[in-house]
Amino acid sequence: MRKLFIILMMVALIFCFTHMSAIADWEPGDGHKMHFPQLPDEEGWDVNATWPKVLADDWRCSQTGFVKAIHFWGSWRFEMEGPIESFSISIHADIPADPPEIPYSRPDDPPLWQQVIDWNMVTAIMLTPPFVEGWYNPGTGEVDATDHNIYYQYNIELPEFMWFFQEEETIYWLNISANLENPDLRWGWKSSLNHWNDNAVFSDDVYDWLLMFEPSMGPTFPYMPGDVNGDIYVDDRDVDFLTDYFQGGPPPPYVIPNTIPPFYAAADANGDCIVIGTDVIYLIDYLIHGGPPPTFCPDYPPMEVMQQLDLAFVINGGGNLYEYLPGDVNMYNGIWPPLVIGGDVTYLVNYFRANPASQSCLLDGFWCSADANGDCMVIGSDVTRLVNYFRGLAAITYCPDCDPAWLTPDDLPEEEPLGWPNCDN
Repeated sequence: MRKLFIILMMVALIFCFTHMSAIADWEPGDGHKMHFPQLPDEEGWDVNATWPKVLADDWRCSQTGFVKAIHFWGSWRFEMEGPIESFSISIHADIPADPPEIPYSRPDDPPLWQQVIDWNMVTAIMLTPPFVEGWYNPGTGEVDATDHNIYYQYNIELPEFMWFFQEEETIYWLNISANLENPDLRWGWKSSLNHWNDNAVFSDDVYDWLLMFEPSMGPTFPYMPGDVNGDIYVDDRDVDFLTDYFQGGPPPPYVIPNTIPPFYAAADANGDCIVIGTDVIYLIDYLIHGGPPPTFCPDYPPMEVMQQLDLAFVINGGGNLYEYLPGDVNMYNGIWPPLVIGGDVTYLVNYFRANPASQSCLLDGFWCSADANGDCMVIGSDVTRLVNYFRGLAAITYCPDCDPAWLTPDDLPEEEPLGWPNCDN
């Protein structure tokens, strides 16, 4: 009897663990609310995102509604792991590029949404690809192409009071930094296979939102000669930055990997393989007097085209996506494909008249497809919204608690899903 009890307990624990993992993790094909999921590059880089260094990448909202879950990938320097106390995560509006004053896009401040996510809110899933992965610490020149193998998917299902409301076609930025118990360890956010819009950026106690490019161990390197401050332009600000550096200010942000002492290649404007005051004079001569353009140290030639670096993450609505088309009031008839037509207005009017229509398809107890104005109620204003939709005066939307799998007929799969419509009633 005791042996049977132990076996049953083990089965229950295994069921609970796998059930929780299925709820918490994210796999390609699951839902998302961004331009497209930025998946991890298993032969790429983990970029230091240990506080006070903060990394940020942008996304475009693909579906108005709440952000209920955030998924991202990362790993540890040298695979030396330790407790993560929390993640500092924030969402920001976009400052679009407007050169030369704003040479690249970046997060705006203050944040639109900001949370310290305790570790007990995070589910981490270990992944062991058959590849060796690199480590990159922007701003320091620390690059190691063969640093580690193991990485993790981190999943955060936000409680309702933490949900963030986003609007379709709007660009936002996701900022992440890890707060570690052991200050000697380093955690990094993984680079992505997928690239969208501008590069990811980093900030810390020294620099304020600088571009990141794919690092290189050679023979060419990702920098622009003369671009001392790393903003992809050569102008007076580079002269000011280099002058300030010689007077005790922060060093130039790009460092040739693992050079001792650090070699700030972009600041070597005259290409003599040493960064000294003559480089300031050289830049002034170029910018003011039309002298020769900045050149480079022949030991560290620049890349002709620098490779974009983006970070691996997914924004989604969390929970379930319901198989319905907003506005398809009478979907209970089970005709595939679902359509929003004039008959849906008639059906809803007859429902309110009780002549003879009844609620069509309930999903978790709510008539999702009839809530045409997205206020999480089915009332007379939904008839008005449908009428205005057909007049071209309004769009059909949906209740944020009832995320649809399909927003428009263009989103429908070619074949009817098995068991559709999956109604309660």
